[in-house]
Formats: sequence, structure tokens, C-alpha cells
Amino acid sequence: MRKFVFLVLTVCCTAFIFSNSLMDGHSSGVLSAFVLNVLQRWAEHVGLPPSMFNELMVRKLAHFLQFALLGFLLTATIQCWFGKIKPHVFMILFCGLSIAVTDEFIQLFVDGRSSQVDDIILDFVGFIFGMLLYIGIAQLLRAITIKKQNPGKVHRAQPG
Repeated sequence: MRKFVFLVLTVCCTAFIFSNSLMDGHSSGVLSAFVLNVLQRWAEHVGLPPSMFNELMVRKLAHFLQFALLGFLLTATIQCWFGKIKPHVFMILFCGLSIAVTDEFIQLFVDGRSSQVDDIILDFVGFIFGMLLYIGIAQLLRAITIKKQNPGKVHRAQPG
């Protein structure tokens, strides 16, 4: 059951990324302006200068975070389906890069949008971050579980 949940979440995350790319330039700008406004009000509320956030930062952060979530979810999905991550790392990376390239390719055909190589790079870096975050959390949880099962022994967690 868990493997289907992660698969559905991964597909939904990919669909969300592509749906954002299908927004025309005006709609995307309105959404970015809304998020920027929320971040600036939050910054002001916690005593930070609202000017520390700008629209370019919001757009780039969105790229990074969407793909970090995708990297996390796809890695979890692969582990649920195949048990180990290591033999499938290149497949995971290939999928992440392919989705990033497709995401930017879609934008070539949307009014008011453009495709940028630096966004592909940022997407892929976010994806790798999410993948590594999942691997790190999985190893930490594995080490905690082993330690609880054998409290007197010293164990080294093996990578997935």
C-alpha cells in the first residue's frame, strides 16, 4: 500500500510542476506576486526587512522547492518498489533531469513564458537535494531502529 501512496504522490508532484509551467506569463506573475506579498508580510512580522524577498527569488525558490519535493518523493517511491536505492540512482537522476528539461520545454509553448537553461540546472540541483535529503533521513531512521533493537552494540547503517 505504501508504495502506491508514494507513487501517486510522485505523479501528483510531477503534474503540479507541469501545471505551473502551463500557466501563462500573466497568471504566473500574479501567483508569484501573491507569494512575494505573503513572504514580505511574514518578514515584517518577524522583524526582518521585507526587501530581502523579491520576485526573482520567489520564482527561483519555487523551482528549487518543487524539484526538491519531487526528488524526495521519487527516491522514496523507488525504495518502496525496489527495496534499495543505490542500484537505481542513475535512473532516479535521469528521471529528475528529464522532468526538469520537459518542464522548461513546455514553457516554450506558453504565452508570456520562456525556457531557461539556468532553471533546468536549478531544478536538477533541487531534485538532487531532495534525493539526498531522503537518503539521509532513511539512513538516520535505519540507524535509530538498529540501535533500539540492539542497545548495547555499535552498528553502522548501510546505505540504501
